Amino acid sequence: MGFGGALDGSALAWQGRGVLTILEVSNFVDPRVDDERQRAGAGRVRWVSVRPGAGTWTQARGREFLIEHVEGQRIAGLDQPVLVRPARLRALVQLHRPSVIVCGSPASMPALVQLSGLRLDPRPALIGAWQADALGGAVRRELGRVDERLAAVGGRALGWWTKQGLRSLDAVVVGSRSAALDLWGRGVDRIYVAPRGVDLERFSPDRAAPESAEALRAGGRMVICIDAPARADVELLPRLYAALCRGLARDPVVVVHAAGSEAVDRFGGLHPLVQVCGFADVELRARWLAACDVAVVLPGRDGGWGGCVEAMASGAAVVGVGDGVLELVRGGGCGRGFAVGEVGRVAEAVVDLGRWGGMVELGRKGRGWVERYEIEACGARELACYEEVLGGVRDGRGVAVGVHERMAPGVLADRAGPSNRD
Repeated sequence: MGFGGALDGSALAWQGRGVLTILEVSNFVDPRVDDERQRAGAGRVRWVSVRPGAGTWTQARGREFLIEHVEGQRIAGLDQPVLVRPARLRALVQLHRPSVIVCGSPASMPALVQLSGLRLDPRPALIGAWQADALGGAVRRELGRVDERLAAVGGRALGWWTKQGLRSLDAVVVGSRSAALDLWGRGVDRIYVAPRGVDLERFSPDRAAPESAEALRAGGRMVICIDAPARADVELLPRLYAALCRGLARDPVVVVHAAGSEAVDRFGGLHPLVQVCGFADVELRARWLAACDVAVVLPGRDGGWGGCVEAMASGAAVVGVGDGVLELVRGGGCGRGFAVGEVGRVAEAVVDLGRWGGMVELGRKGRGWVERYEIEACGARELACYEEVLGGVRDGRGVAVGVHERMAPGVLADRAGPSNRD
C-alpha cells in the first residue's frame, strides 16, 4: 500500500475538525511507544509515525494513529535500515500537513526535518525527542574496539554534531531530569521534561504468573527478568548470565525481554532455564514481571526508563544500568541503579538482593512511587509540551530558554538559567 492508503479523510479535513496532527520520525523506534500513542490525546490528536523498514506502506492503528513505513537504507554497523532520502519524508509531510514534527534521531535528522517542513504555511513546530545518549555510547563502543583514542575523538565529534542539530530545533522534549541536565550541560537550552508513562493496570503485582513459572522456580531458584531492548544489551547476556550462575546458590530462571534476533534465539536455545519474551507480547511480559524476584534493566536507547517503570509497576525489585534507571531507583528506593555498570557489578547487586531477602518490600515501595507515571497522565503532559512549543512558534515569541518541567497536566515548572551558547 502506498503513502496515505489508510487515511480517513484528507489532512485539511482533520484540521477542520480541530484535530492536531503530530508527525514523529525516527530511525530507532521505542518498542513500547505504540501503546502510549494510541491512548494519548484521544479525540483531539492524530499521530503519524514515520519509520524505516523493508518496503513502503501505510499501517493504521485505529483512526488516529498511522504508521508510515518507508523503505530505508542499510548502513554498515547498524542492525536496521535508516531513513536517508529527503524526498520521501517531504512527501509525507505534504500529505499529512502536521502542526508538529517530532525528530527522534537528533544526530542524523534535524536538517532533513527542517527541509521537509519548509513548504507548509504556517510552518510546523520542530521538536527533538531525546531519552539518553544511546548513539554516543554505541559509537564510542564500536570505535573503542579499534582504538581507544579514536573512540574519544569520535564521541566528541558526535556530541558536537548532535548539539548543533538539537539547538536548530524549536525545543527538545526529554524523558527524565537526568537527560535534561545532560543536554543543558552540552549547551542545549530550550528543554521540556515529560517522562514516559506505564500502564498501571497491565503491569501490576496482581497479574497471574505464567503457567511454567512455578515449575521452573522449583527448589528455590530465583526468577530474574532481564530487559535488553538494544543490540548492545543483548551482547551482554551471556556474560551476565554466567556471572549470575556463579554468584547464586542455584542457577536462576532468566526471562529475557528483547526484540527478536538470531543472537537472542541462540542464547535462549543454549540454556534450558532461559525464556525469551519479545516486546510484541506485552501480556506475557507483564505476567513474567509480576512473577519475578528481581528485574535487571539494561540501558537500551532510553537510559532504561521504559523497562524500569514497567518493572516497578509490576512490584519487582530492580537492578539496572542507565541514567533513567538510576533516577527512578533513587526516587522509589526499590533496588540498585548504576549510571554505568559492568556485568560483574550488576550480577553482584542481584546476588546481594537475593541474600538479603527484602525483595518483596522493595517491590512494594517501587510500585507505590511509580504510580505518579500513569500512562495517560504522562501522555497528557507530553502533549501539553508540544502544544506549548507550537503556541510559541505560531505567535512568534518562540520558546523561553530554560528547563521546563511538566509536573502535572496544565502545570509548568520552569528552571530558567543562563544560556550555554558557544
